[in-house]
Amino acid sequence: MAEIESGADTNNNNNKKKKKLTAGGVVYRIVVVALLAVMAVSGFRVAKTYYGYYTARQEYKKVGELADFDPDMLTVNVDWEALHEINPEVCAWLLLGDSIINYPVAQTDNNDKYLHHLIDGSYNFSGTIFVDCSSLPNFEGFNTVVYGHHMKDGSMFAPLQKFITDPSYYEGHKQFELFTPDGQYHLQVFAAFVTDASSDVYNQHFSNDSQRQAHLDRLFSYNYLSTDVTVGPDDHIVTLSTCVDAEGTARYVVICKMVPWN
Repeated sequence: MAEIESGADTNNNNNKKKKKLTAGGVVYRIVVVALLAVMAVSGFRVAKTYYGYYTARQEYKKVGELADFDPDMLTVNVDWEALHEINPEVCAWLLLGDSIINYPVAQTDNNDKYLHHLIDGSYNFSGTIFVDCSSLPNFEGFNTVVYGHHMKDGSMFAPLQKFITDPSYYEGHKQFELFTPDGQYHLQVFAAFVTDASSDVYNQHFSNDSQRQAHLDRLFSYNYLSTDVTVGPDDHIVTLSTCVDAEGTARYVVICKMVPWN
């Protein structure tokens, strides 16, 4: 009886081990499947992101064929008629020498459309450089606000960060070039800093010279840069703005004085 009982105990122990091994195998398989699913989703998202970057760059490369860029003279000869056939809301072309900023600029009646649409109307998270819908058209206001995304691949308005984080960047990038159907302008950088999305630097409507001068005084009080650019209430300025990151409300802003080409 003892031997039979011993054999029964051994069989029971073996069955328990098999059950434990079977249960452990199921858990292992579930974990592996879950990890593979996470990797697949992550891989899809990464691929989707890079495809978005690629699509945007290809579109702007194609559009760039309508703007004959002279790197020596830092000029752009824009075929406005052809560009307006693609999108009649394109109002300008913005260039910063020795940077990726060489883009068309649009303006419409809201600030949502161009956040995630290219100028051909296709959806893309890179969006389009665009003028605030509250700004006067044709850069005629005292302060024209221009927005662009801070893309992780360095495109769109990502270079604006360097004016704040790299003290030497300004020395090689003291002015942008702005081209419109009616004129060409140097945009002389005179201020750069970090601010909030609700900051008063985005004010665009002023009743008199006193209000405009007060706005300029605020800009200089926030300023990170040291420049010799003089600006007064009779001038026109352009506020270039991009996000610091995707999560917060902080913004990098670079402020420029508009000076017509001679």
